[in-house]
Amino acid sequence: MYTTLYNKWLAQYQVNKEEPVSPSNHCLAIARNVFCAYQFPKCQMENGAAKDFPVVCKFLCDLFKQRCPKETEVYNTICANTQETDCSQGVLTALSLAWVSLVLLLIM
Repeated sequence: MYTTLYNKWLAQYQVNKEEPVSPSNHCLAIARNVFCAYQFPKCQMENGAAKDFPVVCKFLCDLFKQRCPKETEVYNTICANTQETDCSQGVLTALSLAWVSLVLLLIM
């Protein structure tokens, strides 16, 4: 997903030699977090069982829509179902995965 968006940006940049209108640099910045949240849902233990929160947080989708207004197909795919709470935030999820990986490496 991100690679497709980046390649679209790159193709426009190579033609104009300036920042493309869509997707913009700001769009690419938020897209990374949104795609991470979509691909790596939040998970936490609840009553001894893992509970997934596969829904992307509404605030991330709002930022994506504001910064990437012409990327409606991507928005409709990822943000069709959002929530205010108990949702995947991308950065925090990625940091959690990195932390768990580091702990596992240290244990082994």
